[in-house]
Amino acid sequence: MLFRNALPTVARVFVCTWMSATLGVASLATPSAAVDVPDGYWTELAFSQRQGQSAVFDPSRNRVVVFGGEDAGGFHNDVWSFTLDGTPHWTQLVPQGTAPDSRTQHCAIFDPVGNRMIVFGGRGNSGYLADTWELSLNGQPIWAQMSPAGTAPTGRHSHSATYDSKHHSMIVSGGVDGFSTRGEIYILSFDGVLRWTLKPQAPGGPSARRNHVSVYDPVEDRLVISGGYVLGDSADTWSLPIEGQPVWKRLATSGPVPVGRERHSGSYDPLARRLVIFGGRSGATTLSDAWTLPLTDGATWSPIVASGDAAVARQSHSGAIDATGNQLVVLAGMNGSTLRNDVRALSLGGAPAWSTLAADDTIPAPRVGAAMAFDGAAQRLFLAGGATGLSTVIDDLQLWSESPRAHWEPLCPALRPRRGSTRRTCGTRCAGACCSWAVTTRWARCSAISGRCRARRRSNGRSSPRSGRRRPRDRGMRSCGTRRATGCCCSVVATAAGSRSRTCGNCR
Repeated sequence: MLFRNALPTVARVFVCTWMSATLGVASLATPSAAVDVPDGYWTELAFSQRQGQSAVFDPSRNRVVVFGGEDAGGFHNDVWSFTLDGTPHWTQLVPQGTAPDSRTQHCAIFDPVGNRMIVFGGRGNSGYLADTWELSLNGQPIWAQMSPAGTAPTGRHSHSATYDSKHHSMIVSGGVDGFSTRGEIYILSFDGVLRWTLKPQAPGGPSARRNHVSVYDPVEDRLVISGGYVLGDSADTWSLPIEGQPVWKRLATSGPVPVGRERHSGSYDPLARRLVIFGGRSGATTLSDAWTLPLTDGATWSPIVASGDAAVARQSHSGAIDATGNQLVVLAGMNGSTLRNDVRALSLGGAPAWSTLAADDTIPAPRVGAAMAFDGAAQRLFLAGGATGLSTVIDDLQLWSESPRAHWEPLCPALRPRRGSTRRTCGTRCAGACCSWAVTTRWARCSAISGRCRARRRSNGRSSPRSGRRRPRDRGMRSCGTRRATGCCCSVVATAAGSRSRTCGNCR
């Protein structure tokens, strides 16, 4: 829910009950933040910034379906779809059935035969996971846990999965199981009896790895893996036949090679029969480059030089090929230490170009004791203040609006002055207005004043009964310390008789 990030933990039920009644009358849902959910279910109002989620492309509905991930508040098990038709927009899906545990760094594939998303493994509150789930996308989505026969992979995270269209199966490779990095290849067959099978491998193949990418090449019926972490960031690419002799083959051994990386995205482009990778991390550097490798004999890597919106470096994101639009869709992830929730597309035909489908939005920090008000006429929500702990107070004001799209927007923040300080500065500007403190004997407030700065002085002297401002200890000129770019200085002048005057103009 939205309130997990924005509203008081101890008052969540109360606030949610109030919001349920208010929003039910106001009907906030719009096409920009649609909710595909029956009555009586809680939903979030925005797709939150996160990393480690899984994403698959649903071609029948021209959308990307996203599950799970993590942010500063913990792990997720929510489901979202990002529709590419018309005006691209997020929609939260609320499936029926028992949902999987919240998790991150898991893997998922789209099964077009069953019209479903298959999820395996990951890392959650209970540790490393080894469960398998299906999310039916026929009509109302439904979660169901799968119980395959055979020997399943051990619980793991940071593995990779791809869909084998010829054999109607999911291929899982690598990962970390809590004790070591793994190099096995497991195949989950969907035809007949649902079963896990450990695929044999001849010696001389790639080293065990994690945070790599994998795709299935239907032309040569083989698995292709690339990059990942192998005692360091790797740049090698290998292929393994699904049938016949299980002998690995090294690909792209000549020509330019992308820098070794992990936590990148990799997708199969069926129109050009090639592997497309983007971003990731190389050492301490987050990457923003895209490369392609045709899956033909003797092919070499080529960088994609794109125009349009600049690519945003990220790792632990999701990437999916939209074959209908001939584009790579990239979403969420982490840039340095900053989580993201934006969606961008890289066109793959003709002259490649980046475009922004949904901008990155900052969601208010988790808090307790916040206040909220709903403006029914303008269909917007205000969130004010709160605290992150017993002593850390948040003096901000946040606006939630669905026009022109669903988003949070910080308004003019109130920076609380320190008690006993002799100088007051507003410290922030909002749309050309100066945010200034007016101090009384009991409280302080922030007001936006267009065209000039205003600041009122507070010292350690006694308060004036009439004005509520504290009297200066000594006589003479007192400057408030606030100077605008125009040279305006607010000053307080005390006379020998004790009276005071305040002028705003040149300093005196």
